[in-house]
Amino acid sequence: MMLVMSSFSQKEVEFFLQSNRSFLTADGSDYVVVPFEGKTASELYSMVKSNVMSLYRNPKEVMSEDENVAIKICALKNLDWKEGCIYAYYDYYGDCSFLFQFKDGKIKVDAPSVSSQVYNKVSKSYKSFYYYVRKLFTRKGSVKQRKLKHKLRIEENINYPINYLLGFYQKNTGKDDDW
Repeated sequence: MMLVMSSFSQKEVEFFLQSNRSFLTADGSDYVVVPFEGKTASELYSMVKSNVMSLYRNPKEVMSEDENVAIKICALKNLDWKEGCIYAYYDYYGDCSFLFQFKDGKIKVDAPSVSSQVYNKVSKSYKSFYYYVRKLFTRKGSVKQRKLKHKLRIEENINYPINYLLGFYQKNTGKDDDW
């Protein structure tokens, strides 16, 4: 009963995009410690590794690991912000890094990072990630209202894999796992 209650009390991890292109938590921290009561570091490591295997097509290409201690993911990620005119929008992709560290009963998740240059697959060109992030914010550091949806999409596309790897989202939750 206690295990079920603790799983419902866990919150998703949220990092927020800052005007300097970094990601921080709501309280300004550059990491989050997620509690998993009663789980060993080995069990937590295995869970995240299993989720990496199901999320990425080529997990060995995006993952480096120190068994039962840490997993680092470096993957090309669609940041899902669009640029262009009314009829032609371009998605930009950036190299994103996620670091998970394991101890008994908890996982430390470092703030994700995005490469300084992002890639446009259509025009096959690179752009500065910092430059585009700065366009989302005013000089005082608040988000421009008309750019809010772009900031939220970037945050969603950064936070989703973190929460998936932590086991907060699962694929095929409505299907029977009897294969």
